[in-house]
Amino acid sequence: MNKLLSLLALLITTHVMSQSKSITPLKATKIAIFKNGTYYVAKEGAATSKSKVFYFTPPATALNGTFWYALKEGKIQAIQIMDAPTQVTKTANSFGEYLASNINTEVTLTLLYGTNTSTVKGIISNYYTDARMVVLKLNDGSLKLINVNSISDINLASNAKSSFVSDSIVRLAKVQLEKEISNSKFSTLCMQTGISWVPSYFIQLKDAKTATLDIKASIENTSENFTDVPVSLVVGNPQMYYGKQLDMMSSLIASNGGGNDNYTQKSIYSNMSGSYDGNAESASDNTTEVSGEKSNDLYYYNLGNMSLDKDAKVIVMLGSKEIEYKDLYELDIEDKANFWYTHVAGIDPNATYETWHVLKIENTTNTPLSTGPIFVTDENGKPLAQDELKYTPIGAKTKIKLSKAIDVQTCDDEEIVSKDANKVRLNKRDYETVKIKGKIKLVNYQAKQINIAISKTINGKITNGNAGTITILPNRNANYNNVNDINVVRWEKIIKPNETLFLDYEYEVLVYLN
Repeated sequence: MNKLLSLLALLITTHVMSQSKSITPLKATKIAIFKNGTYYVAKEGAATSKSKVFYFTPPATALNGTFWYALKEGKIQAIQIMDAPTQVTKTANSFGEYLASNINTEVTLTLLYGTNTSTVKGIISNYYTDARMVVLKLNDGSLKLINVNSISDINLASNAKSSFVSDSIVRLAKVQLEKEISNSKFSTLCMQTGISWVPSYFIQLKDAKTATLDIKASIENTSENFTDVPVSLVVGNPQMYYGKQLDMMSSLIASNGGGNDNYTQKSIYSNMSGSYDGNAESASDNTTEVSGEKSNDLYYYNLGNMSLDKDAKVIVMLGSKEIEYKDLYELDIEDKANFWYTHVAGIDPNATYETWHVLKIENTTNTPLSTGPIFVTDENGKPLAQDELKYTPIGAKTKIKLSKAIDVQTCDDEEIVSKDANKVRLNKRDYETVKIKGKIKLVNYQAKQINIAISKTINGKITNGNAGTITILPNRNANYNNVNDINVVRWEKIIKPNETLFLDYEYEVLVYLN
């Protein structure tokens, strides 16, 4: 019994001491948010100590090796991370918590037992969270214990409280100093998890050559509240060797908070508007872009000072710019009948190949375009496509797939022209040279002229590409006995409405003789 009393006394003393601790508040001075759910944060505060010790709240999700600190005046001997009991104010979101919020308040409870109901009126004397039991002091002075599960209705005064104080555990960092200090600047920095951002793009075509490109960022914060902090968004792919592995200071100390708070999602839309308001004629002719800067291989969008509430999503416009685009169709035909392997010119002449309608754009903005979804509408505001925009540096070109061009029909046919009787000896093996002729047929059933880029891949040496551009690629066949290179011939053509275009090609392939 004496041991139990001693333990209770120790706990009470520790609780009282925790209430008297003066915690040095640290304010965020800079935040840089990465797309992978991590962010860099720097914080500062004024530390004072009359006992060679001061306290601050350490980061809960610091990444391995990224937490660092500095004291302008004075020397830090060590920092100890510990759990400390405290009391926190919580918002009531259940019958029990509302009762706990209104101790010493009159209440009328409606009780339900099976199909029978009754009412009881009294003063809330106490509430026991673990037992889910409320103690009412009745008019005659007696106490009545009621299980919250039996309560079907609560009647409180209109000025009833909606929050209560609960015991909890908080993580504190105890800074041990070499000597006492007075108002010395204390700063920390680290990478943490809990904030991420994703870019989104919107292209609205204006005419046959120009379009408006809008860029926005969606930020999600599940970490902590930040008020009036310079925020930047990072574009790039930095080396993060330890990924999201937590630092020892965060991973070894588990928070034992007083229960789970309900997640309330907030959506905050910035007052920076884009160029699109649902009207095809509303596209802005003005160029607006958020300022930024490049640091080595990373680019930083500087958003200025912002407030980011915990469990909130923020949408910010990063820019709007008029760009030029090229309307293009693309057709890629792989080597469907590898003659070296099959010894047969077996292409099905009736087989059709997919032609894609694409937009080719150049990044003429002042910032790189990070990988993200892109939505495209025509000049009348009708939706055309939703694709993924790949990372595009400043000045580079990229393509956006709009749709399969079902009104552009294509097929390919091949036949053997000859076989050379003169054997070729390579690597102690005999080969013969087979010449093959192919023909690609394209028909434009659309009522408009199209620009189309065609590529044909061949496992062999192209000898006639019909004025196309021929590129030799490294041998991609896994079989080391294949002595043929991979050749690609490319054409760029214009096909008029309802016109049929034929492209001839010839190639040679070395075939192994058994």
